[in-house]
Amino acid sequence: MSELQEYLKHTPLHHAMWRQIEGGFYKTQNLPPLTLDIGCGDGLFAEIFFKDTPMIGIDLWENDLKRAKKRGVYKGICKAGATALPFMSNSFFSCVSNCTLEHIKEIDLAFAEIARVLKPKGLFAFTVPNADIGKGFLYSWWFEKIGFKGFSHLVSLFRKRIYGEYHNLTELEWTKKVEEGGFIVVKVEPFFGRKAMGLWSILFLLEAWRLGLRLIIGRFYLFPEIRRIIGPFFARWIDVRAWQENPAALFFLCSKKEVEK
Repeated sequence: MSELQEYLKHTPLHHAMWRQIEGGFYKTQNLPPLTLDIGCGDGLFAEIFFKDTPMIGIDLWENDLKRAKKRGVYKGICKAGATALPFMSNSFFSCVSNCTLEHIKEIDLAFAEIARVLKPKGLFAFTVPNADIGKGFLYSWWFEKIGFKGFSHLVSLFRKRIYGEYHNLTELEWTKKVEEGGFIVVKVEPFFGRKAMGLWSILFLLEAWRLGLRLIIGRFYLFPEIRRIIGPFFARWIDVRAWQENPAALFFLCSKKEVEK
């Protein structure tokens, strides 16, 4: 069973689409453990894409941390933020952060802290939205084409507000943050093109009510068994990896700079 099919058992369609692509990037990097997972959430991503990888997870949401602990995929879990990591310097060989950095207001401090807890030449892999992500939301570039640039801007602000994002930066701006934070960029891979983002946003609107359901009953679906039937069919016909024009997000693989003596 593919990772997408596995994700579709537990999460809405738009969420599974995005995570499947991100997971593919991480799986191919052979990140050395012990690995720090910043913004680990409920642990589902780690359970699917980091099986048998010794990891420590941190997050600020207690309910998600409780779910992550139940999954048993982490060697340790604690409530903490990226700007004040409760670990000694040079503690980890690698670090991952999946769509988390854009939500951290003091992003420069977060990069510095991550560099501190990584060992020399430690690897840091993360995904973030780029500056044009809002143009794909609800196909808002169509509004620009017909002269409604103001409406397109409002759509972008709406998306940014509901997701609580502080940073939607260009690839060059993210690279600058990385280098100033004590890292060398090994590679950058853009993903989730404009068409994929448009489809994603439609699915988001159709299934947004499931967020409330998760808060009430702890899961997105009343009858998960139905998803086990529907998931494989959806996974067969949808492949947003082919839509890469005007990408909405970036995958970074970075290496901690060596300290000059």
